[in-house]
Amino acid sequence: MNQSVQVFKIWGIPVGYNSTWYLIFGLITWTLATGYMPSEYPDLSTAQYWIMALITSIFFFGSVIFHELAHAFYALRDGIKVNRITLFIFGGVAELDDEPKTPASEFKIAIAGPISSAIAAGVFYIIYLIGQSNPLIAAPAGYLANINLLLALFNLIPGFPLDGGRVLRAAVWYFKGYAKATKTAAITGQIVAYGFMGFGVFRMFTGDFFNGLWLIFIGWFLNNAATMHGQQADIKVALDNVPVSRIMRPSWLTIDGNLPISKLVDQHVIKGDSRYYFVKNSGYGYEDADQPHGMLTVTDISSLAQQAWSITPAKQIMTVWEQLVTIGPSVPLLDAVRQMDERNINQMPVVEEGNLVGVLTRENILHYIRMKADNPDMGTGTGQVAPA
Repeated sequence: MNQSVQVFKIWGIPVGYNSTWYLIFGLITWTLATGYMPSEYPDLSTAQYWIMALITSIFFFGSVIFHELAHAFYALRDGIKVNRITLFIFGGVAELDDEPKTPASEFKIAIAGPISSAIAAGVFYIIYLIGQSNPLIAAPAGYLANINLLLALFNLIPGFPLDGGRVLRAAVWYFKGYAKATKTAAITGQIVAYGFMGFGVFRMFTGDFFNGLWLIFIGWFLNNAATMHGQQADIKVALDNVPVSRIMRPSWLTIDGNLPISKLVDQHVIKGDSRYYFVKNSGYGYEDADQPHGMLTVTDISSLAQQAWSITPAKQIMTVWEQLVTIGPSVPLLDAVRQMDERNINQMPVVEEGNLVGVLTRENILHYIRMKADNPDMGTGTGQVAPA
């Protein structure tokens, strides 16, 4: 989805399409022009079939955007940022920056999509009734009424990542809590996905090869998405209400700013001592010589040509302290993970009242998640849990 092409913005949300959308747009247009339109409205010209098919495809994907905008509208009302809306081979998706905070919010955001599709179906059906004497109006409108109704019903199937799966999660969440709800919706999503794949195989063996193959692809996509949502939920549960101080490293390696990179590699990096080093500010005119002047990572070293290692001091390629992304010890781990992802960084200095008190790394977080997966009751105390 990150490779999507933006077409326009609405409510500040970029709306665009992924390159895979071309395939499904072309396939739907071709199928309508050569199959559906001639069978439903014979005696028209080939050009008319293709014009109706093109118009229908455009309005169909407009309906998909309308469906996703309904999700986005209620997400924005509940204070959830919507990163983008993207059309792709399996339809469309509104990418939310965060999960809903309550079952009620989840329900509203989820149900808005199918309701919007049902409304679109009703509007197109009225257009069909008004213009049914004119095939150029009736053909697209009739198809769009049916397909939007199917879209509403399909999305109400109770399994992730479909809207019905989120409605199911909202209901279970209300009675059993977030973790139980997400696992239930993910499992039902996988069951639905395997059902699609199984039915697709059956269709292939009964002579309907293309539609059977398409059902298998849909099932495969649904299964991957349901599995991913389940994993994300496990991570959220593992990091829920956990402050950064819980797993940060309380110690770190400090090096002199004049140390050549070649010596740093020989003395520390090659031994795997650390993937980041704080640089002393001694000799830089600062009052507090114990506070770091900057930080140097293995990534910084890798970006420097090896021939220059012996003549380049650490202070030359470090990131100065003022430019570092820091975080407070009381910040929730989930927020820290989001910041790391958004900024594409692997470690963050933990700072309290201007003083460095620890370091949070992706390794810390992954280690903690693995430990929680093996022992859910682990880490309920107040001590720090960080790999040595």
